[in-house]
Amino acid sequence: MAFIVNPIAGMGGRVGLKGTDNVLQEAIRRGAKPIAWKRAEEFLLSFSSLDGIQFIAPEGDMGGRILERVGIRKYVKLRGYPNYPNTTAEDTKRAVLEALEYNPEVIVFVGGDGTARDIISVCKEKPILGVPAGVKMYSSVFALSPIHAALVLEKFKGHRVTSEGVILDIDEDAFRRDELKLRVFGYALTPSSEFIQGSKEISHGESDKEAIAEYFVDEIFNEEDLYVLGPGSTVYEIKRKILGKGTLLGVDVYSKERFMFDVGEKEILEALDNLGYKKAYIVVTIIGGQGILFGRGNQQISSEVIRRIGVENIIVVADSLKVKRVKKAYVDLDDRDLLKEFPEYLRIITGYGRFSVLPVVR
Repeated sequence: MAFIVNPIAGMGGRVGLKGTDNVLQEAIRRGAKPIAWKRAEEFLLSFSSLDGIQFIAPEGDMGGRILERVGIRKYVKLRGYPNYPNTTAEDTKRAVLEALEYNPEVIVFVGGDGTARDIISVCKEKPILGVPAGVKMYSSVFALSPIHAALVLEKFKGHRVTSEGVILDIDEDAFRRDELKLRVFGYALTPSSEFIQGSKEISHGESDKEAIAEYFVDEIFNEEDLYVLGPGSTVYEIKRKILGKGTLLGVDVYSKERFMFDVGEKEILEALDNLGYKKAYIVVTIIGGQGILFGRGNQQISSEVIRRIGVENIIVVADSLKVKRVKKAYVDLDDRDLLKEFPEYLRIITGYGRFSVLPVVR
């Protein structure tokens, strides 16, 4: 198994940068910390046994240090790689090419869509599997979570069945301008499993979204409360009604005292501490084609934010077509105890006075 970690992946998420491509120094300035190592460690510790797995990894922060941390001392060490924060896309590509000399059966990477694009730009013949550590991860080569990635590979060891995944190219500069520009970058083999996420779909249920927003304002909204409003076009309609405007792809906050736009985790926690309100709520939607509720594109609404507000105060909205297609709701958070607090089934507002229920996979 080739094992490659992108140490800077996902750093822009919690600080509201919607990605890390081209803005690493700004993410660091805002207080962002690496998250990929923790995700990599969780992945490795989720195997029932690591016996029989031969790892091929760059030394240091791009893989070797994490292997050694969990007790794996014997692995094929690829030498001459930089450490955080000096790693680049070219280092990822070089690591893949060097690993291919050892003929791995699968290339496992810890990163996001950008890391996936880097890998398939130099290798299309080997199966790849992403351990999710980026911000958005719209491509269908990622496991639902680090734990699910281990489950995928344990099954793959015995069966070697693959399917085709799509790698989506997201213009992150446009994304930060609140524009969603997606195109297919390419395709890759990936282990076949129910625990591989789907690729992002664009939803077109406009009438549902307007009805959902009207219902929210008429039946739920209280101007004395505080609302943390997640990204997505369905929640955006709610933002327009109660804020007058909104961030399509970011997180906004409503309170009677102050409207806040495109905030990060730090600003949300400060709002919860300092603004006056009766109750606080989180309003989010599921990602079309994936069904993911938390952990993709809304890392600003972190485990700490959810704990402060309470799982019972999460309001989920989605158009009915999206709900029919996804079948399940997935939650990918870094707090295992918090995951246990999520209910087995989730009620979703799908129209004016209309609701659906989805099972929750944690």
